[in-house]
Amino acid sequence: MQIQQRNIINTAFLSPLKYFRNTQSNPVYRISILVFTLFIFSLATGCSTQRTIAIPAHGISYPHTSTNFSIVRRGLNWGNANDYGSITIPKPADYKDGPITMRIFFQVISDESGTIKFIATPVAFNSGNSMETYGAIAATAIPAPGDLTSLYEQEIQITSGNGWSEQPDWWYIEINRGGTFPGTVRVMGVAIDYKSVQ
Repeated sequence: MQIQQRNIINTAFLSPLKYFRNTQSNPVYRISILVFTLFIFSLATGCSTQRTIAIPAHGISYPHTSTNFSIVRRGLNWGNANDYGSITIPKPADYKDGPITMRIFFQVISDESGTIKFIATPVAFNSGNSMETYGAIAATAIPAPGDLTSLYEQEIQITSGNGWSEQPDWWYIEINRGGTFPGTVRVMGVAIDYKSVQ
């Protein structure tokens, strides 16, 4: 019985090793070893990738008694820089660490002049924490185009500090408008980009 087991082991393990040893000069063999090595390395280091949470404009919370906001087919019309909206989402289960990026996609639908920028005030919290906002982060301002068909995207990177950190279970982001543009913009969607563990 022991002799038979040794033969099985020799056939299952040693024969493939002899094959690979005899084919080391084969390019296919070398590529296979490289791919296998990269796969093992990614497992060992926790290889990450970027993921995106999409939030439709209708998912933004805002004061419904305010005449500054109105829901339309293509998004949320935001009349001027007064008031603010917000989004609240649970921290993704596959979130790894590091900063997140909020992107706001919008259309300018009035032709006044001025500058446009969105501002984020992020907070991370757990159940039982107090609700309190701290510092704000602004996107880079752009000039109002005077063209009512143009679409734009602004992004704001959110890092640890000023009330937001990586550990808590919930993310709250207050969204304000800044700049000197007095007219209406139409927010069509918001995206949150984050780094995930594969």
